[in-house]
Amino acid sequence: MRHFITALAISILLLSSVAWKYQTDIDAFRKAFKERAHSETMVTANALAHSITMIYQGLRTIARLPGTRNIGSVSH
Repeated sequence: MRHFITALAISILLLSSVAWKYQTDIDAFRKAFKERAHSETMVTANALAHSITMIYQGLRTIARLPGTRNIGSVSH
């Protein structure tokens, strides 16, 4: 009976340590995934913001050209 209780106690300790290790690993993987996803999202957001800024500046430049400003005032 004494060996059974000892084996049971060791089994419970081992299962507890495995469950703790599993949860610790899951938490670490989740944290790493969130950090990596945030970093990748920021790179994409910065590239998109740069593209939108370049388009805006190009359209603003085109709108200021004399030929573009006179398009509406030409009469046939």
